[in-house]
Amino acid sequence: MSFPVFFLLLPLVIVPVIIHLISRKKLKKIDFPSLLFIVKSDARLIRWFRLKRIFLLIMRIGLIIALILAAANLKIPFDFVTPSEILIVDKSPSMDRIEIKNENAFIIPNKSGIPQFLQYLKRHPVGILITDAQRNGFIEILKEREKFPGISIKKMDFPKGNLGIIGASSTPSFEDEKFVLNFKILNEYKDKKKTSIILETEGKILKKESSILNVGENILSFELYLRKGLYQLSLELEDEEGFIFDNKFYFVVNVRERKNICILSDAYPERLISALSTFYFEVKWVKEIADVKGDFFFVYNTNEKDELDLLQIDIPGIFCLQGETNTSVSNKIPDRISTIADGSPFNNSLYLKNLSEIPVRYSCIITEGKTLMYFENGDPFVNKIENHLLFPISLEKNDLSLHPVFIPFLFGLIDFLSEGESGRNILLEDPLEIKSSTEPQIISPKGEKYKPHRIDEDNYIFKETKECGVYKITDGKKIIGLAAVNTHPSESKLDSLSEEEVGYIFGGEGFVNGAVFFLFIALLFFVLSLFMERKM
Repeated sequence: MSFPVFFLLLPLVIVPVIIHLISRKKLKKIDFPSLLFIVKSDARLIRWFRLKRIFLLIMRIGLIIALILAAANLKIPFDFVTPSEILIVDKSPSMDRIEIKNENAFIIPNKSGIPQFLQYLKRHPVGILITDAQRNGFIEILKEREKFPGISIKKMDFPKGNLGIIGASSTPSFEDEKFVLNFKILNEYKDKKKTSIILETEGKILKKESSILNVGENILSFELYLRKGLYQLSLELEDEEGFIFDNKFYFVVNVRERKNICILSDAYPERLISALSTFYFEVKWVKEIADVKGDFFFVYNTNEKDELDLLQIDIPGIFCLQGETNTSVSNKIPDRISTIADGSPFNNSLYLKNLSEIPVRYSCIITEGKTLMYFENGDPFVNKIENHLLFPISLEKNDLSLHPVFIPFLFGLIDFLSEGESGRNILLEDPLEIKSSTEPQIISPKGEKYKPHRIDEDNYIFKETKECGVYKITDGKKIIGLAAVNTHPSESKLDSLSEEEVGYIFGGEGFVNGAVFFLFIALLFFVLSLFMERKM
């Protein structure tokens, strides 16, 4: 707990003052028949008695303050008595190169490779923290303005530079058709860096080449032709000086047959048909619900009865709810404008982060289904009901359709709905949701077998994604899905806390935890107060 919290205990110093006032001895007036045996009081003894009572009050107040400062773990600029302190270790991926031999050390828990400092340090606010102080783990602490003066930090150095693969995406992939696989690589060195790159699938090398990476983010693209099937791909680069955990990136691609897409709309959907290039899809425009057929559909301007009927069909589809009336799944509202919150479950595309830059106008609130994406103001942007997605906008007429991100976004939607459980790309310790009519089994990258937890009928969840690599999902006989797991991209950045930020959170350099010192002072005040009480 931080010192400002313990500072609230300072009003306790009033306690010894109250005790002092209550325990004051009053002189009693007694009538004597004779003054023969009365000795004249010495004024100096009376003043000394009062002075000792003031000293006793000071000792008691000092005792309370010293205990509060000890509890607050206030730091001091000198060594007093150094006890055996608790060792706390950051074992995020960027700290893998650091060997800690102390088996009794406490390990900071990680989420997607990012250390969860705030949660842990609130429960264990005393000790020595060994970390490289990478900023991503301290963002929440800085945001909440928390301080941990009871923690002494031992800061490890970063390498002088790093090459890290931090993301991947692909265009829609169809059998015997060219598709493009994009990898985002971060060069954190001060100059351009030459590296060798190997792209492979299940031990078979697809591409091997040398590349010169500019400083900052680079996009490497590979054109591939693959037969129909599920592929576990990996890209590996050479970098002996940087981190070792992000030199290899895993990615799953599901190569399918060409999709037949049906668009149900009263008016000709020019923008949508143009975006859904016939190079990838066979697109058909229909006006009647009975004509909705194929592998996937988009629908506009439906009445409530048609909407309910379409929600019951097995074909995956997207509903564009334009807010003209209330429906069974949405409520009409006055026009609102908001941007889309960061984060997308759709294919982890490198480009979808640009969605958050686009102001979107909408006039209804989706009331049913599971929300997958939100507007910045908290309203749902995408909801999912069974194998259907619901939007509070028209994907044909909205300004979103004029933005360069629109086509990758559409491809991501179609890939998300048609992919099922066959392929996933997630981060470390993200739960893997599985839909299967039979009890599935998970095989980790190291070959260990697990049974996922059953949520309800045909739905399972697996939470043991604690290592990078490709996890296989089987039905006991054959592979029904793959999940590629990687660390959070921010772990690849050489971005550490500044000295000012370290000083703000943990106290200035050269200062040590003064808890033992203040406990000693408290003991000293306690002994002195007992001594003075006995002499009174």
